[in-house]
Amino acid sequence: MGDVAQAVGSDSVQPVASTPTAVGVANRRSRLTDSPRDGEPDGGADHDHDHDHDHDHDHDHDHDQGSGNDSNRVERADAATPSETSPLLGHLPAPAVGRRRDDDAGLEPAVRQAALPHAGTARAPRLAAMDLLRGLLMVFESIDHARGFLSRVDIQHEEWFRMPKYHGAWTPFLMRLPTALCAPGFLLLMAWAQVLFVSRRRQALGWGDRRILRHFAIRGAVLVAANFVQTGAYWPMIMLTVLSALGLNLVLGALVLLAEMRLSSWVAQQSWGGPRCARVTTLVFYTVGAAVGLAAPSFYTPLASEAHAPFSIAWRVFFLPHTDQGRLFSIYPNMAWAGYVFYGLGIGRWMVGQQWDRRRMGRVCWQLAGAWLLLFLALRLPMMAVHPQRPLDPAVGSAVGFGHGHDVDTDPYSRASSGWLWAPRFGNGNPELVESDGPWLIRLLNLQKYPPSLTFTAAMLAGNHALLGALSTALDPSGWLATSAHSPLRVFGTSAFFFYILHFYLYGLLQAFWVAVGPWPMPSGFLPQPGAGLPDPLFWLTWLFGLILLYYACAAYGTFKQRQPLDSIWRFF
Repeated sequence: MGDVAQAVGSDSVQPVASTPTAVGVANRRSRLTDSPRDGEPDGGADHDHDHDHDHDHDHDHDHDQGSGNDSNRVERADAATPSETSPLLGHLPAPAVGRRRDDDAGLEPAVRQAALPHAGTARAPRLAAMDLLRGLLMVFESIDHARGFLSRVDIQHEEWFRMPKYHGAWTPFLMRLPTALCAPGFLLLMAWAQVLFVSRRRQALGWGDRRILRHFAIRGAVLVAANFVQTGAYWPMIMLTVLSALGLNLVLGALVLLAEMRLSSWVAQQSWGGPRCARVTTLVFYTVGAAVGLAAPSFYTPLASEAHAPFSIAWRVFFLPHTDQGRLFSIYPNMAWAGYVFYGLGIGRWMVGQQWDRRRMGRVCWQLAGAWLLLFLALRLPMMAVHPQRPLDPAVGSAVGFGHGHDVDTDPYSRASSGWLWAPRFGNGNPELVESDGPWLIRLLNLQKYPPSLTFTAAMLAGNHALLGALSTALDPSGWLATSAHSPLRVFGTSAFFFYILHFYLYGLLQAFWVAVGPWPMPSGFLPQPGAGLPDPLFWLTWLFGLILLYYACAAYGTFKQRQPLDSIWRFF
C-alpha cells in the first residue's frame, strides 16, 4: 500500500509560546488519560492507544499515562489559562501541543482552535460501550460470512428486486437477521467516531482542517483500495462492497463535519447570531441532512419490474444496488447509505456538546431506540395489514424510481387507492416481494436492505441504539468485559478492520480444509449452494473455532498496533 503513514505525519507542529502555566498544562495534558467519568473505567491501559475508526469505526481513545486525578488537575489548570472565546459555546483552551504552521492560516483563531459546542476544557469521555458494540457487530457479521463458505443454508439478499423466501424456517432467518444490524451500526459508529476524533485532534494536537481532511482522505483511500484488493479475484467484474461505501462516506463525513463547524462558527460571529443561533444551525443542519439521506432510498427505489432497466453507471455506483452481468456488481452504493453519516455526525456533535458520560449516553440511546421502534411500527404494520403477494405489472413504474405502486384502484399498495405518501408500501421498498406465508415475525422483519428502506433503517437503528444503551447501562463499567484487554468484544471492536479482512481468508481456509478431509460437498468459494456445506452442528463448531483463532490474531495485532505512531497506516486496521 505504500508508506502512507509517512505522508500523513510529515507536517511538523511548532510548539506554543512557553509560559510556566502553558508548559505545565501542556506537559500534564500530554500525560492525560481518558479519565473515568461518572464511574467510567479508563480501560486499564497506560500507553497511547489510538483506536481506529475506518471499518472498525473506532472513536479515538488516547490512553496516555496518568490518572483521573491528573485529569482534574489539568481541567483546573485549564480554567486558569488564557483561552480564546469559541463562537460555538463558551471558552476552549488553545491546543496543548501547538499551532500548525501551514493549516488554516487565514482562519479566525476561534474557527481554527474551537473543538465542538459545549466542549469546554474536558476531553471527550471514554465510552467502552462503543468498542463493545463494534466487536459484537463483527461477531454477527462473521456468522453470515462463515455461512457463505461453510453452510448448507443459502439465503437471498434483501434486494429491491428480489427478497429471501424463508418458508417459515427459523434457522436461516436467525442466521441472517443479526447481520442486518452491521452496516447501519458500522456507519453510525464511524460518523460518531469522526466527531470525537476531530474534537481530540483539535484540542490535544492543534490539527487544522487540511490535516484532518488529509487524514480521512488517506483512511478512506485505504478502505476503497482494500475493497478492490479483496474482490480482485472477480476481475474484470468491479465489485463495490461495504468497504468502498465506508471509505467514500468516511471522506464525505469529514467534509460535512468541517463544513458544518465553519458554518456554525460563522453564524456565531454575526451580529444577528451568537452561540444559540450556532446551536440551532448545527441542529437543523444534521436533522435535515439525516432526514433527507435516510428517507431518500424509499423515494427513488424502482419497482421490482424494473430489475433489467438500463440504469446509468453513475446511478448504480452511487445510489442503486445493481449488477450488469459481469461488469459491475454494486451492492453498497455509498450515497444510499449517506444518511447514516449525517445521523452519526449529529449524534456525535450532541454527545460532545453535552459532554455525555456513560449513563447519559445509555439513557439517550434507549430513548432513541424507542423513537425508531415507533417509526418502524408506524410504517410496517400498515403493510402487514394487507396481503403482500400482488402480481407485478411491468408497465407500471418509472426509470427514476418514483413509481411506487400499481395504478389500479383496487390494489392496496396503489397510490391511487390510498395516497402515495401514506400508502402501505411507503418506506417498505417493494412489499409485494415479501412472502405471505410463514410466521408473522419473520414477515415483519424481512426488510429491504439494498438500498436501505426506511423500515429497515428504523428497525436497525432501534436495534443498534438498544444494544448500545444496554452496553452503556447494564454492564459493570469496571468489570472485565468493559475494561480488560482480553475481553473478546473489546479485542474485536478495537481491531475490527483487521478482523474484517482476515475473517474472509480464515473461513476460506477452513472451507478448503473440509473440502480436503470431509465427506460432504462444499460450496464453491463464497457462493452458497443448496445441499453443499457442513451439517448445522458442525458448521457452528467450525464458525466458533474460527472465531477463537480470530480472537488471538486480533489480540496480537492490537498489541502491535499500540506500539505504532499515531499516524501509522497500521493503525488504520
